[in-house]
Amino acid sequence: MFKYSIIFFLLTCSSVMLFAQEDGVTSSQNWNEMIQVNSNLKETNTIRIFDNPKKVYQLELKDNKPYNGYEISDEKLLGELNYVNFYQNGALVAKYAIDYLRADGTSIPVEYTLKTTYQDNNVISGPVYRELPQNLVLIEQYQEGKQVGFFLDLFAMHYFNRLSFQLKGDMLSITNLQTENEVRVYKKNEILEAEYYVRKKLIAKSKRSVEKKDQIVPYASKVYYVEGQALKEFICVIHTSADLEEVEDDFLPLLFTQFSFEFNGDLVDVLKICNLFFSDAENLKKTDLGRIFDSYIVPYKRENYLAMVNYDAKGQPYEGQVISSLTSGGYEVLTYENGALKDKSVISNLTVLKTEE
Repeated sequence: MFKYSIIFFLLTCSSVMLFAQEDGVTSSQNWNEMIQVNSNLKETNTIRIFDNPKKVYQLELKDNKPYNGYEISDEKLLGELNYVNFYQNGALVAKYAIDYLRADGTSIPVEYTLKTTYQDNNVISGPVYRELPQNLVLIEQYQEGKQVGFFLDLFAMHYFNRLSFQLKGDMLSITNLQTENEVRVYKKNEILEAEYYVRKKLIAKSKRSVEKKDQIVPYASKVYYVEGQALKEFICVIHTSADLEEVEDDFLPLLFTQFSFEFNGDLVDVLKICNLFFSDAENLKKTDLGRIFDSYIVPYKRENYLAMVNYDAKGQPYEGQVISSLTSGGYEVLTYENGALKDKSVISNLTVLKTEE
């Protein structure tokens, strides 16, 4: 429904022609084109600004550049929805946008209901739109010069959804528009913890998913990875996450199951990490949501991962590969299946394991 409304609005606004006369202003142009009254003045009656409603908006020019007043900008949201810039003495002090979720594509003047304020070219308050690949729009939200949240809008044929990340007091609230589910993130005793809500009812609390250990303990796991040219290992106990299989949500469980873990920053930093993750994502897959905090949970990445071995109740290798450096050079690789040694080999360098992967 959202998608159809947006498409209808775009088609209507991009093609409509006005032939009207109002307060001495004659319009015979596309809605997003201002009339050149003289060399120093443009005006339009095709828009309405929510916090300064009037019939005619003017733009004073100086040296052929915007100086005072309202300008229908060439910059467009979603390739069609022109922004309106407001200038004072040549400085941009505000930018207005059309709320594409609530816009009425049949009415002129076009309503501008979203405002972003600027000072010295820096955002002070309001939304900042960033169009991303794969039909995603990231909308950062600012108050008093600080980011307080963001929306991630997802477009597809016959589908629209919005994931919301909002700082609210001592928590970060993450919601899914389609399901109305919510993940609440808190920081307690240097640990990021999360709670999962369905229809405002608490159904699960996060557990430490990966617990670092200094030595092998029952049911531990050891991960081998390469750092530079050196073989590294990470020992941990992997805990079972809360069971959310019955929860109908494609996104929030992937975020929730990453908690809890140690974190040196605050919730503002968590918000920035999520924001940056989506901003930098070139080929984002839904499953990628489950790895936003990987670098805070484990010391390795996919690129330098080599192998893993799981241990049994007695702390003995049960499944996977054990890698050891040899004093004579090279590496010994022991492969275990169901607690039994199945293979033993010597390799000259670690790239062999990466190739096998």
